[in-house]
Amino acid sequence: MKKPIMTFGEKIKNNVERDERNNTVLREKGWSVIVIWQCEIQNHILQQERFERLISEILI
Repeated sequence: MKKPIMTFGEKIKNNVERDERNNTVLREKGWSVIVIWQCEIQNHILQQERFERLISEILI
């Protein structure tokens, strides 16, 4: 049986919902969740800026 074809928009929506569920579970268990997107660290300047923000997020 073939799986139904999913549009890109549906895939993104499902991924966002999955991430929110997973983040909620982690937070309920006492974890802090920090998201780093690959596009934020692809070049050296963006990487440095993101790592500086990451340090701020961790220290809060």
